[in-house]
Amino acid sequence: ITYTGTGYGTGQAIIDGGEPATDLKPCSSAAECGGSTAWYKMSILTFEHHATEFLKLYDDNGFLYETQWPKPVDRFYSDEIDQFAVSPVSEKASIEAGRLKSPEIVKMLAGKVQGSLLIWVYPNLVVRRDITGFDGDYVLFTPNGLILYGDRPGRFALIGAPRAISGPGQYALIAEHQAIVWPNTNGGVIERGNGHHGFHVDGQSNITISGFIFRNQTAASNGRNEGAPISMLGKGASNIIIEGNRFEYSSLWDGKGVITLSNLSNVSINNNSIKFIEK
Repeated sequence: ITYTGTGYGTGQAIIDGGEPATDLKPCSSAAECGGSTAWYKMSILTFEHHATEFLKLYDDNGFLYETQWPKPVDRFYSDEIDQFAVSPVSEKASIEAGRLKSPEIVKMLAGKVQGSLLIWVYPNLVVRRDITGFDGDYVLFTPNGLILYGDRPGRFALIGAPRAISGPGQYALIAEHQAIVWPNTNGGVIERGNGHHGFHVDGQSNITISGFIFRNQTAASNGRNEGAPISMLGKGASNIIIEGNRFEYSSLWDGKGVITLSNLSNVSINNNSIKFIEK
């Protein structure tokens, strides 16, 4: 069996892991849009449910990004710790107990509990913790067993807070089924990642997949079998060819990558292009 994305007109067939945002309206006030001071440049996106636990938005040009402070030099590398704020070693015990000192974040959020913290922990991981409150200059969160390095400064960032949105191409969740987004100029249709597969083939031999474009595939970090462009669980299957495909602009935080194979033999993977895959 050959699945091909070419030969049916110009260009390649697109396997799109996103759903167009149909309920999108301009913000009418700061209060309606999470307290953002740039509310008049933003829109509210309402959706019925999360198809995946991870909310990821796209447009015709690729990614939109959760807003982040400090502003990253390159938003594609959202967990690059050199772009994070610094906490002194003396604050290690406090952070491990769920108290992070940051007058900047406290001032920015102005008492509004929103967004999450990205925290660099041992052994060289970046974890995400939702903000739960404030105490003076301290941001409170549930630590869940964090262990920081004791011989070097800590690193942290604020992510997903509406008040931190600073320009086009950014978004933030404001309620369980709502987000605000500052659209890109000429960005076209906004889509939400739905967690759906491209091809999921189980136990089948003599399969060729060629000539497709896979984009906007989305998987949460704790997702199970979400968003895989191509996944094949062999059960002894053989003679598989994957060639001439393009994988782009997908957010796969489960770490499985664009092609997941198991228990196969005689597999050929050739001349595929992979670019802009988060995680």
